[in-house]
Amino acid sequence: MSEVKEHWICEKCGASSSGKFCSKCGAACPKSEEWDCSCGKTGNTGKFCPKCGKTRDNKSVVDDGNGVTGGNSIQVTHDTVNQTVVHTATEGNKRSVNPQQKKIMAIIAALVIVYFAFGMITEKLYESQCEKYTALSMEIQDTYKKIGELNGDVAAEETKFAVKKLKDEADRLDSIHSFLDKIPTPEKAKLVHRNTLAVMSAQKEYLLKTSDLLLANDRCVRSFFSYRSLPGTGDSEKTFKEFNEAYDESLKLFTEAIEDNKDLRINNQSIGKLIHIEKMNTAIYTYISKKVDFDTAWYREKKKGYYEKLTASNEALKQKKEVVFLVRSVETASNSADGKKYITVTGFFYNGTDDYVTGIGDMLVDVKLNSLDKEISSLSDVAYHDKILEKLSLPSKGTSSLILIQLKELAPEETFDNFEVNVHKIHWNARKLVRR
Repeated sequence: MSEVKEHWICEKCGASSSGKFCSKCGAACPKSEEWDCSCGKTGNTGKFCPKCGKTRDNKSVVDDGNGVTGGNSIQVTHDTVNQTVVHTATEGNKRSVNPQQKKIMAIIAALVIVYFAFGMITEKLYESQCEKYTALSMEIQDTYKKIGELNGDVAAEETKFAVKKLKDEADRLDSIHSFLDKIPTPEKAKLVHRNTLAVMSAQKEYLLKTSDLLLANDRCVRSFFSYRSLPGTGDSEKTFKEFNEAYDESLKLFTEAIEDNKDLRINNQSIGKLIHIEKMNTAIYTYISKKVDFDTAWYREKKKGYYEKLTASNEALKQKKEVVFLVRSVETASNSADGKKYITVTGFFYNGTDDYVTGIGDMLVDVKLNSLDKEISSLSDVAYHDKILEKLSLPSKGTSSLILIQLKELAPEETFDNFEVNVHKIHWNARKLVRR
């Protein structure tokens, strides 16, 4: 049991008191702390054990009033502390050399090394693909320069080689794009990664539309300040003009991609200096201009051939000893009554007989209309009669004025520029010439 001290100093206010409470602040008197000596003497209150003389440092404190007393107290000595430290250290050493722990630590270390090594490898791979892209872009610039030097003949070997080159470059560009899109993006490239891929996608589409334009083999002729495609002269359902419009759309998207990412740098080169889109487009329109000139000259020669063929046909007809029709042209004319277009054949009647023709009666007309060498419409044995011709006078070896044979058959919707006409089984009236 703890007893109240005779005189004690209050820890709170510093006043000297002798009761259970401080006479100044009312704080409770601190209880005296008893201790048990290792020799077995209990309830000691001084600094030394009255039985063996040991100091209080080796005590085991009894918490008066908290249930720790006598033989149930734990005595802590220097020896027990030393033994505990030695035991703990030994156990720690045993744990540090545990094989399982060593294996785990080795795996962790290996994973760390692999992680950093993979990051370095990925970065190198990314950089190598960017280097490939810059080299490819320079190659593409050279390809477009050579396209501008082509003569405009779509069938020329140089044109075919340019198409093959563009498709190969588009495939290589797609390969680089796919590779960069699949591998983890290095930290330093994350901000521009998507922008880089966007430019590549637009560039690839531009290359493909350019190759489609060069492949379009229908003929084009100049029409005022532009040109028109000649239908039926190409292998595709689309015309050269339609391929040109698709090219213009891809050019627009490619230009926008460049403008939106004008500050983009790939392999330490700015995108604007890497891709000279104005020069590329100039090369294409130089090619288009040359193609139109080439095709216009070709078309002029074709028309010349048709005219020569028609002239030869008319000369052959004039050798016959009969009345013939010499064709000049075939046109379409709108009927004011119904607004529809009908076929009109123009030409001249020629009297190859020795008689004097006093009138032209019934006849049959064959008409074949072509778009260049492709037939688009054909009429056979169309009966024709015109009362005006019944009074036509035509001397022997004489030629009439210009005649219009207006057929009742509708003209085709397609444009034609070549024709074959045969007016046959012509009935005429004549009187014999009396020679004097």
